[in-house]
Amino acid sequence: MDVFRYPALALKPSSALANPWRRSVRLFLLPGIAWLPAALLPGCTAPGDSATHTTALNGQCALYGGKPAVALTLAFGLSRPNGAPVTETEWHEFLDRVVVPVFPDGLTVLDAEGRWRDPDSGPVIREASRLVWIVAPRSPDLARHVQEIRRIYEARFNQKAVAAFVHPGCVSF
Repeated sequence: MDVFRYPALALKPSSALANPWRRSVRLFLLPGIAWLPAALLPGCTAPGDSATHTTALNGQCALYGGKPAVALTLAFGLSRPNGAPVTETEWHEFLDRVVVPVFPDGLTVLDAEGRWRDPDSGPVIREASRLVWIVAPRSPDLARHVQEIRRIYEARFNQKAVAAFVHPGCVSF
């Protein structure tokens, strides 16, 4: 299992997100709080006092009966540079061995079609993609885990990038 080869991927399950399939999930993204904790992504900085923003987020979450969480969407391209696809078997093996052990409380996978401009050759490239949507509790290790998942996929399938969209929000089960 890849999680054993990559110990950085060891993340304890959260009791706050246990049994996601047995309960309805309400996720509230808070557009009025336009910040990301600096610990979420390398290079991102939070404006102002992060304690003030954390307090505001906690207050907003309480209004909805929820708890602070992070909504992550990872976009994985399914075409290699030589045109060969990432097969269904390869995709499921990656998902089961690399992503699920890090987020065992649940995630959602969506088929998508992506378009992006190749910075080396210039044309807009269209390819089949998978979006993996994860709601996780805020954690000092979350960014490291997400970066490691991205790095493994990029290396394994010769990808230039795996996009990550990170949104603070609230979750209620």
